[in-house]
Amino acid sequence: MNAIFRRFTLTVLLVLVSVAGIQAANVVIIESQSWNATHVMDNNWAAVVTSMGHAASIQPQTTLDTPAFIAGTDLLIISSGEIPLSVTRQNIIRQAYSMGMPVYLQTEANPLFDTNQTWVSLVNDDGGNFAWNGSVSGTLTPMRVTGTVSNTPNPVNQVIGFQDGAYGTGSQEVETLFHYGDQEYGWYSHPVFTGAINLSATTSDQEWIRTLTDPTLMENFVDNLLNRNASELQVRLWIPGPPIIVPAAGGTYTFNGHAYNNSANPFIFDVWSMIQLPNGNLIGPQWNLTGVTLPAFTTSPTQSINQNIPGFAPAGTYFQLVTVGGYPGLRTNLDTIRFVKL
Repeated sequence: MNAIFRRFTLTVLLVLVSVAGIQAANVVIIESQSWNATHVMDNNWAAVVTSMGHAASIQPQTTLDTPAFIAGTDLLIISSGEIPLSVTRQNIIRQAYSMGMPVYLQTEANPLFDTNQTWVSLVNDDGGNFAWNGSVSGTLTPMRVTGTVSNTPNPVNQVIGFQDGAYGTGSQEVETLFHYGDQEYGWYSHPVFTGAINLSATTSDQEWIRTLTDPTLMENFVDNLLNRNASELQVRLWIPGPPIIVPAAGGTYTFNGHAYNNSANPFIFDVWSMIQLPNGNLIGPQWNLTGVTLPAFTTSPTQSINQNIPGFAPAGTYFQLVTVGGYPGLRTNLDTIRFVKL
């Protein structure tokens, strides 16, 4: 009996070792310090990847001159958003992605940087489109986080230390992740309609990674990229007219919105609204719809929403946030409109 038990225990241990070996990933990190010695994003990514039990390899920029590294690599991280990329190196990144390798591509506040333009190409390769619409300088706080990087495996509500960034908009293939004001600064891209399975990601500021302000958020990016784990449920808002200006006496404005489900399964979710005051505080919810169902690969009908602002509300710039997920804590996606109260 003891011999049988020992053989059984050994078998279980061998299986566990085998499974652990399968789960450990090989992550190639393209270096960042040749441009600036203080740009230690490569070291920080390597530390995070290693702490998760994966193998991290920091490689020189010349690694991107040929596709030789693709075999045996499970995740590619381009850690610098500033180092120029030749057309050849841009195409090698695109080739790796097209062959099924997930990619984290660091972008920066300058939409003309090579990394930013490579992001546009990756989205195009997914069958979508993306446009950089501008950039903002300064500390962007609060930078809210949604999607799988906000909860899998670690809960993260916002990014600390996001300095300067480019904002943009994309097609249905592009999932918004980082939100400041009424613009977005971080995204997933993945093929929705081609049948391929892959995932790429970017955030348009490397400072939060350079300063290692939130390694748990970096862990979330690594985990979800390796598992191709996007949220699939998104919400979009827009103003059907000129910018909203509410009179000093108060008034009502209208905005439009819809949600879409990019997955092969139905979603059941909540939708709720909060308003950010000029001092940055949130109030609400103004309304909360629970148990909304959206079938697979479906866009909901456009809803026109009226919002009243009382005269006693202080003057200033406001943002109305509409979130989909599980009220109050599970924020799968959100979108925002801006209005001014006189």
